[in-house]
Amino acid sequence: MTTTEEITIGTHDGEFHCDEVLAVSLLRLLPFFQKAKMIRTRDPEILNQCTVVVDVGGEYDPKRLRFDHHQRGCEERKYGYATKLSSAGMVWRHFGIKIVEELFPELPTHFRYEFSQQVYKEYIHPVDQQDTGEKQGEASSIMMRVRRANPWKENIEDIENITDLERDLAFPLGMVSADFKDYLDDAFRRFYQEVSSATETKVKEAYHESIENGENKNESSKIMLLSPQYLNSLFRFLSEEQMPFYLLFKDIKGTFMIRAVPVSKGGFQSRKPLPETWCGLTNEILSQTTGIPDCVFVHATGFIGGHKTQEGAMAMAKLALEMKE
Repeated sequence: MTTTEEITIGTHDGEFHCDEVLAVSLLRLLPFFQKAKMIRTRDPEILNQCTVVVDVGGEYDPKRLRFDHHQRGCEERKYGYATKLSSAGMVWRHFGIKIVEELFPELPTHFRYEFSQQVYKEYIHPVDQQDTGEKQGEASSIMMRVRRANPWKENIEDIENITDLERDLAFPLGMVSADFKDYLDDAFRRFYQEVSSATETKVKEAYHESIENGENKNESSKIMLLSPQYLNSLFRFLSEEQMPFYLLFKDIKGTFMIRAVPVSKGGFQSRKPLPETWCGLTNEILSQTTGIPDCVFVHATGFIGGHKTQEGAMAMAKLALEMKE
């Protein structure tokens, strides 16, 4: 995309919504659109002169940089979701990988599509769901903040003539851009840690150490000494047969924790929760129930528990493996 003409981004005037504000924010992450002029109108003649148009115009044509989803027959979807795309989803669909390449050049090429999928799932998909009406009343925090940024008018007809919306667009645009960038930096940190070769080495070393240190080599790998920050990486670097039931680690307060591994990446159901008879108990009552001194707690759902010592935490994990519940 090269031109000597002024670069312009067109969107509708009047009340603003999170999807077009996010769409504009996404475009401005690319050098080509970084300093683009905003034009807010519904006038077809003016929109036709814009470099790119989002959320207005009744046309979806990526080749012409037209990204509206309101027209009849528009059924665009992405990443296998049933949700129709809003203007934000459309822009991410066509520019997401380019944005990832621009902001995170250190990410290997073969991971860029996967990371773009994660970004869509966690941040953009909820905006699509809300804007297209798939999920009403479940707006995220940033959607609600954009909604509240619209100036209040007692009479709905006043919306047609107010100028506050034109002047105040910079506020929601800056707000959404900052929020998305904060999210994106955190998402990249999490993703890069999950897929890095250093993490792969860490996970596989922990797996082999669990075998070497275990008395029963068939069961020893079911308990691994590993921080839960590597939890998602287990599903990437270990086979189903190698997957542990519990991770043991020391938390920031010095308690040794037993973390039940979920059935699937990001899931809430544990492969083997800590015993139900331990759930919700603490300290002496828990120690009496387990027969292991100095227990600290077990969460009511059994996904995590704690002990004062590593040896005690290991004893709890081994006992939990033996118990059939």
